Amino acid sequence: MAAWQFDMKAACGDGGTSLPTFDLARIDSFLDGLMDRSAEPGGWLMYGPAEGNRIDVAFDDEGCELDVRIDARSDADSFISLVCVLMSHLGCTLFSPELNENFPADVHSVKGALQRSGAWMFALDAQAFLATRARD
Repeated sequence: MAAWQFDMKAACGDGGTSLPTFDLARIDSFLDGLMDRSAEPGGWLMYGPAEGNRIDVAFDDEGCELDVRIDARSDADSFISLVCVLMSHLGCTLFSPELNENFPADVHSVKGALQRSGAWMFALDAQAFLATRARD
C-alpha cells in the first residue's frame, strides 16, 4: 500500500469482515456500469484503477471480503458517496485497520476517518510526512 492510500473493509453486523457468498453478485450488480471491473489472479475482482480509488472483492466458496482504497491525493467525494451507498445496500459499516476503528458508512464518517489517516497527512505535505516516518 502506498503512503497516499487509505484502506477500509466492509464490516458485517457482527463486526466481522467476511460477507456471505451471495453478496458477491449483489456487489457486482451494483457496481456494473459505475466502475470498470477486472478479474485478478487468485480469486478477486478489482473495480476501478489499480493506482486510484478502487474497490477490491476477494472471494472463495465460503464468502467474500470487500476492501475499499481511497487515493487521498484525489478528489474522492463522488467515490466516497458511491462506497456509502454500496455499504448501505449491503447493510455494512466500515472498518479501518490503520485506525483500528469501525464507523458508519456515511460520507461525514468516512471523510473524518480519511482526514485522520496517514494517507491524508501524506497528501497534505508529503515531505513532512516522510520526515516524520524517517524519525520513527
